[in-house]
Amino acid sequence: MDRLLAFLCLIVLITSASVLKSQTENDFGILEDKRDGNVYKTIVIGNQTWMAENLAYNPGEGKYRAYNDVKENIEQYGLLYDWETALNVCPDGWRLPSDEDWNVLTDYLGGEIEALGKMKSFGTKEDNTGLWVAPNDIGNNKSGFSAIPAGIHIGDNAFGGIGYGSYWWSSTASDENNAWVRHMGRIYTSLVRVTTSKDLGFSVRCVMEK
Repeated sequence: MDRLLAFLCLIVLITSASVLKSQTENDFGILEDKRDGNVYKTIVIGNQTWMAENLAYNPGEGKYRAYNDVKENIEQYGLLYDWETALNVCPDGWRLPSDEDWNVLTDYLGGEIEALGKMKSFGTKEDNTGLWVAPNDIGNNKSGFSAIPAGIHIGDNAFGGIGYGSYWWSSTASDENNAWVRHMGRIYTSLVRVTTSKDLGFSVRCVMEK
């Protein structure tokens, strides 16, 4: 009985360590944006290299805002850009991902349902372990993508969704007024591909040029 108990305890410890690693440890690289000195984590997922943080570059022109115009939100969540501005904000050697780039990422991670948990950052605001408003039972960040709920800029001085949702542009327009985005929410069960107005302000994740 003692040997069985010891064996079961060992299994629990190994499993716990494995889960902890998937939540907190990834082989991150570093990208220094020479335009402003900002430093970002990067992560290789399949045959793509992605920024593992939202872009915070201030281009000086175009349409972009910090959430609620609070400067402190930039370091934590990055900036929110409209589509036209987002097309040209990635640093040299990087670009705004196309709709197909997002498809490749999603497929590599096992499809929209599997991808959600693997991309979503771990933890909740309530227990001081993350930025998502509880519950966040799905997020394990196994991919290292580290999706955070940066919210959106709706227009004028209207913002929404911080703590509740992530939205990222693709470079692919769906028609004259709309473009494809990827979106995940607090209680969503899959990553969502949707087309929406180019005038909204969303986060940017850059992908490395091949």
